[in-house]
Amino acid sequence: MTQCKNARSPFKWDDLRFFLAVAQAGSLLGASKTLRVDRTTVARRIDALERSIGKRLFSSEDGISRTTEVGNAVLKASERVSDEITELEHLLYGSHEGVEGTVKIAVAQGLGDAFIQDILALHEVHPRISIEIVSVANPMTLVAERKADLGIGDAYERPDRLESALLGNLEIAMYGSTARSGQLPTTWIGWSDYAPKPFVDWVNDHVGQGESISTKVNSWEALQSAVLAGGAAAPLWCMLADSNPRLERLCDAEAHYIALWLASPQGLKRLPPHEAAWRFLRKRIAEHVTAADKS
Repeated sequence: MTQCKNARSPFKWDDLRFFLAVAQAGSLLGASKTLRVDRTTVARRIDALERSIGKRLFSSEDGISRTTEVGNAVLKASERVSDEITELEHLLYGSHEGVEGTVKIAVAQGLGDAFIQDILALHEVHPRISIEIVSVANPMTLVAERKADLGIGDAYERPDRLESALLGNLEIAMYGSTARSGQLPTTWIGWSDYAPKPFVDWVNDHVGQGESISTKVNSWEALQSAVLAGGAAAPLWCMLADSNPRLERLCDAEAHYIALWLASPQGLKRLPPHEAAWRFLRKRIAEHVTAADKS
């Protein structure tokens, strides 16, 4: 990206379309495929936008474009503008009821319960869209293989080779059963070895003093069941565990956060029902995550 100077040129609204494409795809090449233009054109438009506002919007490392602090603010505003334009198009050219088709959505295992109501609410706005939901360990793999139209999953970094939108950050904390009556956990349960290192390190740092992980599983449902069974402690999604009166946070355990992403195949123009679902879920789930984080 360009090194910005103080001199500014007139701002062009159409440059936001290129900015959004790069932010969602995570690279100039990915954006060029989405927009069906060459990479040089995308780079030129981003440079023009950065010059017009006099600030850097992206930082690049290993071919991945990440939004700067200013870029994050511009991204949120740009997404709102994009949504408003879509609403205007619906008013001018047709109603929501005219969108029909099937959308297959892959959701990360353990998160389906958290967002099922948000997904089903799509019917309230688009009653002629049929939804297929599949719960899998890695929804982004299904999207990359084009076996799913949209994916909802957690990851520390923006998914590679996919068009994606950040929905928020999910909180995880260590939980025990309220049936312990104040007693220390007798068993500490962690995630299987293929879990991301930052998560594994956090879990290991928050087991009881002198204790260690004695059991590992690869299912969020199994983690919760083990805690509810008695004296075990395990990391759980806060937005699900906090609503269960039989679970309680371990007060001395600092919370951990993992980003939640919405993704679709890169370089493939979304069909009307897929685009409608993308826009609805991006806004609806982001609001849900924000509300849960404030509660």
